[in-house]
Amino acid sequence: MASSLPSALIPELEVLKGPRSWIVASHLSPDGDTLGSAIAMKHLLRALGGHVLHVCPDPVPARYAFIPGADEVVTHLPDDLSNWGLVAIDAAEISRLGDWAPLFAALPLRVNIDHHISNPAYGSVNVVFAGAAATGEIIYRLFEHFGVKPSLEAAQAMYVAIVTDTGGFAYEATTAETHRIAGELIGWGVNPAEMTQLLFEQVPLSEMRIKSLALSRMQRSADGTIAWTVVTPAMLAETGADESQLDGLSEQLRSIQGVDVAFYLRETARGLKLSLRSKNADVNQVAAHFGGGGHRRAAGASLQLPMDVAIARVIEAIRLVSGAERAQLEIER
Repeated sequence: MASSLPSALIPELEVLKGPRSWIVASHLSPDGDTLGSAIAMKHLLRALGGHVLHVCPDPVPARYAFIPGADEVVTHLPDDLSNWGLVAIDAAEISRLGDWAPLFAALPLRVNIDHHISNPAYGSVNVVFAGAAATGEIIYRLFEHFGVKPSLEAAQAMYVAIVTDTGGFAYEATTAETHRIAGELIGWGVNPAEMTQLLFEQVPLSEMRIKSLALSRMQRSADGTIAWTVVTPAMLAETGADESQLDGLSEQLRSIQGVDVAFYLRETARGLKLSLRSKNADVNQVAAHFGGGGHRRAAGASLQLPMDVAIARVIEAIRLVSGAERAQLEIER
């Protein structure tokens, strides 16, 4: 295998080799990319001689429990972190690692592996490629760089990471490189039909119910270009759902004819969580208005505002960004 990583990064990656102890961390409200990528990274680090603990601030959602290695994820840290290095996976900012963020930020060795355009390079080593459709792509490139053959379990985990973060290879960020890597993973033994069934055809009834309820409360702007809904703890309790079962809700709102930007706001004990998706507008800029970020077509943020105020301000930010983009197009013409 030949390395497809920038040559300037190669010397820094040597830190990943040897008998070091690593904490591989997935982010809050874990999705398929952070979990699959972290599980695969755990396999790689072990192959390179490391001792690895995979941690996540939140439990693994039931929909991803089938991934081999998901049962090794823990929600607690060692008592003494002084001899550990951190590998943060798919976390656009270190705060996405939850209450552990201050502890992790104090570690001298922090490897930041991510593909979000808004990532501020908070690691001592930063492996951040905004051009990658998923962090799973970057992890595969690391396997290639070190010449490590992925086990079937690692290949399955990377495939889950890529297929979930690309919407089944449908999103704009999907590239020829995405398909190349997916093909390589199939060559290492991944069964795409089996993965598709496990990921998309085993939907719990509670997930159907919470999404149906949220969609029934959808609202649209007067011109029909913005659609949104809200999710409350009472709605989750009524349907027997949990927050992980909201994955895909923004995409469903975005799929409505005439809608360009879709979002939902979820009430939590820490405030409101904003999830944004778009067909054309740069929602990373919208999220940045609230201290968040992500990608051009998918982003999020946390807000400490009353629900009605939050909805109004998000719509205002969408209008500002969309208006600025239209003005820029006119200038370019």
